[in-house]
Formats: sequence, structure tokens, C-alpha cells
Amino acid sequence: MTWTIGAASVHRVTELDTWRFSPVDLFAAWTDADTALAADRYAVAIDRSSGELVLSIHTYVIDIGGRRILVDTGNGDHKQRPALLPHHMLTAGYPERLRAAGIEPESIDVVTATHLHPDHCGGYTVLLDGVWTAAFPNAEYLLQDADLEWLRSLDREAADGTVAGDIARTYRDSVLPILDTARTVVGTTVVAEHEGTVVRLEPAPGHSAGHVVVRIDAPEGGGAVLVGDLIHHPLQLDRPTLTNNGDADPESAIRSRHDVLGEAASNGRLVLTAHFPVGGPERVSEANGQLTWQRGRTADLN
Repeated sequence: MTWTIGAASVHRVTELDTWRFSPVDLFAAWTDADTALAADRYAVAIDRSSGELVLSIHTYVIDIGGRRILVDTGNGDHKQRPALLPHHMLTAGYPERLRAAGIEPESIDVVTATHLHPDHCGGYTVLLDGVWTAAFPNAEYLLQDADLEWLRSLDREAADGTVAGDIARTYRDSVLPILDTARTVVGTTVVAEHEGTVVRLEPAPGHSAGHVVVRIDAPEGGGAVLVGDLIHHPLQLDRPTLTNNGDADPESAIRSRHDVLGEAASNGRLVLTAHFPVGGPERVSEANGQLTWQRGRTADLN
């Protein structure tokens, strides 16, 4: 799927089409009423027979002004995450999926992730002759300083065999090997600009301390925002306080979600998610202070 936003083209490349979870594995406060509401409103994002939530893993390639920017890279292959089984030893073949979309890994100029969790930066590297090697050899990697410091602290302190220990592995197998070609960023950062269209990273903390969204502004208005793990499931608009179990700061996550999606509603901005299945909603509207998903060709989940 490709969208044109001003002078930019945005291509979605999916690492995993279907990624299933028990609701409480993602949301501790999930209820039977949530299951019923999700089944009624968001059929593509829940398996009615099993009650499992159906997610995907999406990445985005932005072409603008002769530069090619990759946002998020999925889990990557062969990454050992035994305490995080949904992330463990996947073989989705993400580089091959990029090539199938006409995008050579060598053509990427900039790589960034909305945050440094395994399913967003694991694809930074590939295993070549037993050595973790940059998957995008000609790219500069942009790393959020707060998330990088957090990963480094886990690498020093986390015990093997724990979730924290598996996330620390992400530092060793996915981040450390690319540090020589990386640059740390803090706060709002312009990544590219061409003919009035601007691509920038903007802080949206909560899921992680350094979580960002990628905002694309076009001179004609509208634009798009790539939201990463700002939101995991469409029902979180119906239940604004429903937080993900992985949120580092749930209250900040709630505020960031409301602020970013509220701005998207006000400005008619396309919302491109990391984990909604294909066919999930892409635009938000606001009425009487309540954010809701717009219905339409791509937003109609039923």
C-alpha cells in the first residue's frame, strides 16, 4: 500500500500479517465487555471464535526528495527472545519482503524506529556468517537518546531468562552492531524536507521514555502520522484509559495518545499504525471531546 503525502510517498511493508495475542497479554484491564465491543466494531482485529486479538507488524518507507527513510523494522529473523515468545526466533524474511516491494535494503538512507522495543528495531541487523550485521549498510540510524540509555541500563542490570533480559538482548544483537553508523536524537528532529513537505520525529512518551511519532506535514494540509506503539488496538479509542501492559508510563501514554490522535482528527491527518491489521482504521474524528475512528473504504472494519 502506498500513499502520497505532499512531496512524499509512503509505502507500507508488513513483516507479519497476523500476530495473535490473548487480550490480557496485551491489556491487563481487558474485560468480556471489551471483547464483545471489539467483535462488534472491529471484526478484523479480533478472532470471534477464539477471542484472541489479531495484530500485524507494519513498517513504513518514506521517499522524499531523493532520500529514502525506513520507519520501524519489525522483529527481524533469528532473534532469541525465549521469555518473549511472540518475538522468539521468527523467520518472516523482512529483507525479502522489502525487495518484493521493490525496495532494496541498500537503497535506504535513514533508518529509525518509533522506539527501541524488539518488534520495532530487531530488524536493524541480519545474521551473516554468525555475526549480527547492519541490515541497511548505507543508512544512518537515528536512535532516541532516552531509549538508548534505557537499553544500555538493561544490558548492565537485567537477568537472563527474564523479559527484561530478552529486551537487553535487543541491545546486543540489534543496536550495538549499528552504533558506529548511528546518531542519537533528542526532542523534535527534522529528518527530511522537500518542496514544503517535512518529515519529523516528535516525542510521544509513555510506551517508552523515548517513544516518538513520525509526522509528515504537507503544504496543502492533512498529512500523516506514523504512530508506532502509541496505540495497539482500535478499541483504545473507545476505552481511552486502556493501557498496554508494556507501557513504561501508562499515564503519559494516555496523554500522548489523546494529544497525537486529537491533532490528527483536527487536521484530517492520516494515521498509520504499527499493529492494526490491514483493513484497520486510518482516520480519526472528534465530537464532543470523544475521539472515534472514521468509517470508510479502508476504515470499515466490518
